[in-house]
Amino acid sequence: MLPKTEKALILVAGLGSRLAPITETLPKCMVKVNGTPILVNTLNHLAANGFKEVVIVTGYMDDIIKTAIGHRFKDMDILYVQNDIFYKTNNMYSLWLAREHLIADNGVLLIEGDLFFEEAVLKKLLDTDTNSYWVVDKFILFKEGCMLTTNETGCIEKIDIIRHTLSKYDRNQHKSAGMLKIMKQTGRTLSDLLEFEVRHGHLDIYYDQVLSRHLAKVDLGTCDINGLRWMEIDDVHDLKKAEAIF
Repeated sequence: MLPKTEKALILVAGLGSRLAPITETLPKCMVKVNGTPILVNTLNHLAANGFKEVVIVTGYMDDIIKTAIGHRFKDMDILYVQNDIFYKTNNMYSLWLAREHLIADNGVLLIEGDLFFEEAVLKKLLDTDTNSYWVVDKFILFKEGCMLTTNETGCIEKIDIIRHTLSKYDRNQHKSAGMLKIMKQTGRTLSDLLEFEVRHGHLDIYYDQVLSRHLAKVDLGTCDINGLRWMEIDDVHDLKKAEAIF
């Protein structure tokens, strides 16, 4: 029987400026999709799958998040880590602040705070073996974003941030769906890599870029969720699309 992952780490510190004017009075993770806040959707799925502890890295309008969620959500303990310089850092710094939580005996789920998804996505990731996995979809369906290229064994060998349409797309190119299962040894390595980047003053980058720079040190497979419902909500267009999907 596979060890049960019971801890999750959610990054919600960002300004969410592309979702303005909604995010002028509300943190992005509390924006509602058909009546359900993005963060609450994630917590509901985690609770339904036996998670016991959730660490939330907050920053922008953290008081609204803490008031809405509190320190207990259903059967889960909620812990908070505060990113006080969220306005000039990126998600790798938020993850660095919570790095001690990456080293969990049965692994930890890392989830980006703008991800809205159906429970089947989480279940598929939890059904993987004891290795570390990054949830992905077919990149050609999305055209831009974090692109993961895999080798013949299915391991990630290259990570790119794509900002424009490419001339062609290959079958081994995948779109990050903003969720990873990080097992203990991978978590320890990632923690060290984050520490290295912070020591060198690289605070305004994505954790994707940290992994990209040090891929030879990290063994990451992909968990393909093609056909399942999910949406990364960055702007009003994404929000409308999510409401249509769900």
